Amino acid sequence: MKTRKISLYCEHYERQYVDVTTVNETQTEGVIDEEQLRLAATQSRVLYSHNIGDFCQLHTEFIAREESHAGIALLSLLLFCR
Repeated sequence: MKTRKISLYCEHYERQYVDVTTVNETQTEGVIDEEQLRLAATQSRVLYSHNIGDFCQLHTEFIAREESHAGIALLSLLLFCR
Protein backbone atom coordinates (compact mmCIF):
# COMPACT_ATOMS: atom_id res chain seq x y z
CA MET A 1 0.00 0.00 0.00
CA LYS A 2 2.80 2.47 0.88
CA THR A 3 4.47 1.92 -2.51
CA ARG A 4 1.23 2.73 -4.34
CA LYS A 5 0.72 5.94 -2.38
CA ILE A 6 4.29 7.04 -3.12
CA SER A 7 3.71 6.18 -6.78
CA LEU A 8 0.60 8.37 -6.85
CA TYR A 9 2.57 11.16 -5.18
CA CYS A 10 5.25 10.91 -7.90
CA GLU A 11 2.62 10.83 -10.65
CA HIS A 12 1.18 14.08 -9.27
CA TYR A 13 4.56 15.80 -9.55
CA GLU A 14 5.20 14.39 -13.02
CA ARG A 15 1.97 16.07 -14.13
CA GLN A 16 3.35 19.32 -12.69
CA TYR A 17 6.45 18.98 -14.92
CA VAL A 18 8.77 17.97 -12.11
CA ASP A 19 11.39 15.43 -13.16
CA VAL A 20 10.71 12.49 -10.83
CA THR A 21 12.18 9.00 -10.71
CA THR A 22 11.87 6.15 -8.24
CA VAL A 23 14.13 3.39 -6.95
CA ASN A 24 11.97 0.98 -8.94
CA GLU A 25 12.68 2.88 -12.17
CA THR A 26 16.41 3.17 -11.50
CA GLN A 27 16.60 -0.40 -10.18
CA THR A 28 18.34 0.80 -7.01
CA GLU A 29 15.88 -0.54 -4.44
CA GLY A 30 17.90 -2.04 -1.59
CA VAL A 31 20.95 0.16 -2.23
CA ILE A 32 22.21 1.77 0.99
CA ASP A 33 21.05 5.32 1.75
CA GLU A 34 24.47 6.91 1.31
CA GLU A 35 24.81 5.47 -2.19
CA GLN A 36 21.26 6.59 -3.04
CA LEU A 37 22.21 10.14 -2.01
CA ARG A 38 25.44 10.01 -4.01
CA LEU A 39 23.56 8.74 -7.09
CA ALA A 40 21.03 11.55 -6.74
CA ALA A 41 23.88 14.06 -6.39
CA THR A 42 25.59 12.84 -9.58
CA GLN A 43 22.28 13.35 -11.41
CA SER A 44 21.66 16.76 -9.77
CA ARG A 45 18.46 15.37 -8.27
CA VAL A 46 16.88 16.12 -4.93
CA LEU A 47 16.40 12.91 -2.98
CA TYR A 48 12.92 12.39 -1.52
CA SER A 49 12.46 10.11 1.48
CA HIS A 50 10.38 9.54 4.57
CA ASN A 51 13.50 8.21 6.35
CA ILE A 52 14.05 11.41 8.30
CA GLY A 53 16.55 10.19 10.91
CA ASP A 54 18.97 8.49 8.52
CA PHE A 55 18.98 11.24 5.90
CA CYS A 56 19.41 14.02 8.47
CA GLN A 57 22.46 12.12 9.71
CA LEU A 58 23.75 11.59 6.16
CA HIS A 59 23.35 15.29 5.39
CA THR A 60 25.40 16.13 8.50
CA GLU A 61 28.10 13.67 7.42
CA PHE A 62 28.19 15.09 3.89
CA ILE A 63 28.61 18.62 5.25
CA ALA A 64 31.38 17.49 7.63
CA ARG A 65 33.25 15.94 4.68
CA GLU A 66 32.55 19.01 2.51
CA GLU A 67 30.59 16.88 0.05
CA SER A 68 27.59 18.35 -1.71
CA HIS A 69 24.25 17.08 -2.96
CA ALA A 70 21.29 18.67 -4.74
CA GLY A 71 19.06 18.44 -1.68
CA ILE A 72 17.04 16.08 0.46
CA ALA A 73 13.26 16.41 0.74
CA LEU A 74 11.95 14.65 3.84
CA LEU A 75 8.28 14.00 4.40
CA SER A 76 6.65 12.44 7.41
CA LEU A 77 5.01 9.10 6.67
CA LEU A 78 1.93 10.38 8.49
CA LEU A 79 1.02 12.44 5.44
CA PHE A 80 0.46 9.22 3.49
CA CYS A 81 -2.08 8.01 6.03
CA ARG A 82 -4.60 10.84 5.65
